Amino acid sequence: MQLRIKILDLPELVEIFGQGAFSFSFSGKTVKELIQALVSHYGPALSRVLLDSEGNLNTAIQMVVEGQLCGQATKPVFLKDGDRVSFVVFLEGG
Repeated sequence: MQLRIKILDLPELVEIFGQGAFSFSFSGKTVKELIQALVSHYGPALSRVLLDSEGNLNTAIQMVVEGQLCGQATKPVFLKDGDRVSFVVFLEGG
């Protein structure tokens, strides 16, 4: 499966992936499998940024797939070939 991944406002991820968007191919089907594939491909530096101490997606980071927020989804989020995935910073405040 080929995905288009974009990094928004995350200097730590830009340092790992480079500026802008890139294509990524992997054999999984879910967002969780995508995260595992990215960490496996890019190594410990990405793991430290993306994952918490329990191996879940860091709560400060959200994923958007085809315009739908899915960063902390409890149900599996399935991907399809050609999906656009963005990583964004989760901001709190008021």
